[in-house]
Amino acid sequence: MNKLLLLVSVFFIFKSNAQEIAIDKESNNLTLDGNIEFAENNLVEAESLYRKSISKDSLNLKAVYNMGNSFYKNELKDEAINQYRSSIKKTTDKDLLHKSFHNLGNVFMQNEDYQNAVDSFKKALLNKPSDDETRYNYVLAKELLKNQQKNNKKDDKDKKNDKDKKEDKEKKNDKDKKDDKNKKDDKSESSGSSLKGLSFAYRISSELLAALIVSVILGLLIDKFFDTKPIGLISLIILGFLAGLLNIYRLIRRIENPK
Repeated sequence: MNKLLLLVSVFFIFKSNAQEIAIDKESNNLTLDGNIEFAENNLVEAESLYRKSISKDSLNLKAVYNMGNSFYKNELKDEAINQYRSSIKKTTDKDLLHKSFHNLGNVFMQNEDYQNAVDSFKKALLNKPSDDETRYNYVLAKELLKNQQKNNKKDDKDKKNDKDKKEDKEKKNDKDKKDDKNKKDDKSESSGSSLKGLSFAYRISSELLAALIVSVILGLLIDKFFDTKPIGLISLIILGFLAGLLNIYRLIRRIENPK
């Protein structure tokens, strides 16, 4: 009985291993077919084969990495970045890590994301310090990053200067508007003062003229009825003039001491 159970267990283990081997083989064959299409620049077909390979065996990280290369060559940069990061996350193989980080750095270089490019090439070198191409790219990325940071500082300075100039211009415009308003106010006050002066002069002349007219009329009447010509006229003119001066004096007092 024990021998039978042992034989059955061995059979199922063998069958399971055989199935896994078959799946791995099919996945690897699809990856190889994808590599052939990639070499012939049939990128869409290559991507399709890599996808099928991964669907058969999700741990076929060469297919994951190669699909990233297909995206990269087809200028699908975001998709390429995702594939390289996926292969980096799932593998411990130094050679695959080196290649994934190296190509990831190349994508970042094309995107002018030099900080991430420097980090990627640095990690690629940690997995394969002897790679001269990676080392060259690392040095180049560091130099480009340095220039980019320098230009960014210059741009920030220029933006600050533009902002300061704009603020100075706005302050000047506000000052000019305020000065214009003050000039208008001064003009209005001057106009008001002029009008008040004219009004005052008119009232003075009116008071004096009215007093003289009344005096002349009364003087002529007195001279006519009492036959005192021209004493009555002269006397009333003098009195009228004095009365006019008195009215003017009262008017000035009212203006100086309004109630």
